[in-house]
Amino acid sequence: MKDGIVISINKQEDHIMKRFYIDKVWIDDTCLWIETKDGRRVCTPFSKWKGLENATKAQRDDFILGYTGIHWPSLDEDLGYEGLFVDAGLCEATPEECSVVCEP
Repeated sequence: MKDGIVISINKQEDHIMKRFYIDKVWIDDTCLWIETKDGRRVCTPFSKWKGLENATKAQRDDFILGYTGIHWPSLDEDLGYEGLFVDAGLCEATPEECSVVCEP
């Protein structure tokens, strides 16, 4: 589990951009989990990505949180925050894929 990472997620609601901040990112046997400070959770099953689905627990646990997404160095796999939250209906896609970013 990686705590304290701040990620802003913008969702346009009535022309106001809403921001969410990530509190935790963790892995279980079947999913990647992301939880915001206000309690929203995204669960993304590994079955959506063959590299993660076939990986060992140690390989899955070896991830790096970056500015726009999560990287698994030993698997050469990358998932963007924006895509994960778009799939969950928490934000809208942008051309730059930067509506969800990790801030120091």
